[in-house]
Amino acid sequence: LTAGTLGESSHAVYAAQGRSTTNPTGGSKINIGKGAVLSTAGDGSHTVMMASNNGKIVIEEGAEMTTLGDGSHGVAAYADTSAKEIGAGSTIATAGDGSHGVFANMTGSVLSLDDNVGITTEGDASHGLLAQRGVVEAGDGLNISVEGSGSHGAYVNAATGSIEFLGGATIDNNDNDGYAIYADKGTITGTAGNSTFNITGNMYADNSGSIDLDMDNNSVFTGSTALANSGTINLNLKNNSYWHVTSSSEVSSLHVSGGSMVNLSHEAG
Repeated sequence: LTAGTLGESSHAVYAAQGRSTTNPTGGSKINIGKGAVLSTAGDGSHTVMMASNNGKIVIEEGAEMTTLGDGSHGVAAYADTSAKEIGAGSTIATAGDGSHGVFANMTGSVLSLDDNVGITTEGDASHGLLAQRGVVEAGDGLNISVEGSGSHGAYVNAATGSIEFLGGATIDNNDNDGYAIYADKGTITGTAGNSTFNITGNMYADNSGSIDLDMDNNSVFTGSTALANSGTINLNLKNNSYWHVTSSSEVSSLHVSGGSMVNLSHEAG
């Protein structure tokens, strides 16, 4: 499947509420086959948008999804108890301000990413993963790169949102002023075990938000951590993992084992 749109609020794939006399609360069901190429060019135009309560979209492996425009997300869920599955090896790229790679914004919605999904964003306040209301589940080998002021790699900004890493991930915020991982009220976890993380950028937990990561098997974290307003960060470095501390940092708990190391050498700040 190849599908593209040009213009504002023009989505490549859009699931609206679907009902029938026999199933009045039923949602739309869409399956997109392997190797789909989906693109949009215009503000407010997502490649895949779920607006159907109890709906489901399955995007099979190897899809390519690109957006060009402000407020144009790669994959977005705006419906209760909806579900999206993004297949292995798929890529999502956005170029525009406020354009997120994956965005969960409705209670009960679940966005599941299979292994080796790649996400890139270019634009201010354009996050790789954003869970506001709902859950984002990420498989092993996730790769996130974000550029632009105030852009975060993995971001939860409400108590009703959560992100769960089911395996390892590479996250790079490319020295912008955002965070690689940012939990504001909600939760971000990666405790599946045997998971390798490569994180370049800082972590921040605020307003009772929490970050819990098991960094295993030669994981590398280059950055600092910060807490505010009862936020918590718990890091567990195992099996030759490494944290290069780039600035003054604080954590709720830190466990280091199996030949892992924390390098505290950094410039004052």
